[in-house]
Amino acid sequence: MDQLGIILFANPSASNHLKDWQIKVGGHIPERVQQIIIDAMGSGQKSEFEENFGEEIFSFLVVPIVSEGYAN
Repeated sequence: MDQLGIILFANPSASNHLKDWQIKVGGHIPERVQQIIIDAMGSGQKSEFEENFGEEIFSFLVVPIVSEGYAN
């Protein structure tokens, strides 16, 4: 994701989650997740959060690559 919350790449296992969010590569992530990305990019620090998908809970780790303008 870039600092504007646009998904730049998604591996095959991410496709179901993107469907749940009703977005594709090139689309914007949900605003609540975008703020986490913005905060991580601003601080240059990793950030972890959880997201519910149906009955499952997933843990995400945001790793900012500030020099390149995106987070992994």
